Amino acid sequence: MWMTAALSASPRRRGPNRGPAWRRDAAGPVAVIRLPLDVSDPRVRRRVERLFGAAFSLRRACQQQVARRCRAFAAAPRARAAAGDWAVQERLGLARPAVEAAARRHVERAGHLAQHLSKALALHLADTVWTAAARHLVPDARGQRAGGPRPGTWWAFRRIPGRARSHTTVHKWETFRLVGTLPGHLDRYRAPGLPAGCELADGARLAPGRSVLAQPRRLPAPGPPPSGSWWDHTGALAVVFAGGPASRAGDLVLPVRLPPGAGR
Repeated sequence: MWMTAALSASPRRRGPNRGPAWRRDAAGPVAVIRLPLDVSDPRVRRRVERLFGAAFSLRRACQQQVARRCRAFAAAPRARAAAGDWAVQERLGLARPAVEAAARRHVERAGHLAQHLSKALALHLADTVWTAAARHLVPDARGQRAGGPRPGTWWAFRRIPGRARSHTTVHKWETFRLVGTLPGHLDRYRAPGLPAGCELADGARLAPGRSVLAQPRRLPAPGPPPSGSWWDHTGALAVVFAGGPASRAGDLVLPVRLPPGAGR
């Protein structure tokens, strides 16, 4: 109760961004789809498990650090009244660059994290922690605040945030990216007896129960194209993560399994 009372005196409100918001260049609707990934390979499954474990450890460390800083911010009403809330937040390391710098230090000092995480992925994890703290420190237009940041549990950690394509550099992605094409996936796993020239879009015109794809129980991970760049990959669909700079196992490639039924 004392923390809520101490923070409610702040006149600052969350408003629009100071700079122009990023927008997609391509016109047309944007859809979000869920793709099942094949992790039947024991080595790939172990890498995915270690990736989630490292991401959870980093996020928990950032959450604990930010929670302590938020408690210190709430315990300094005189400093906030004299210098302002934003100045005290910057001094305590509650600004976004400070939280991202803390995540980078965690990755650099803990050698095992650098083997599974990239610094770009660490920054995205830090941004989620900072967003939760900002909604607690700064009220919205109605004057309401979110609850204080607190470390989450392992069982509630189900999503690794990230941004696929960089907004500043051409032909560069930062975390996970979907590579391949639908025609390439059909050519790789075409069902036996499928009429010649039949594409995935023609599946709705096939007889009921007729499969378009014949994917094995264990999908093999596609290899990189001859050019060495995944941007030139036109084969079967896969999700690629260029895992941390210290990783010796190479890129993490997860094959995508599409529904084989007609009309889907």
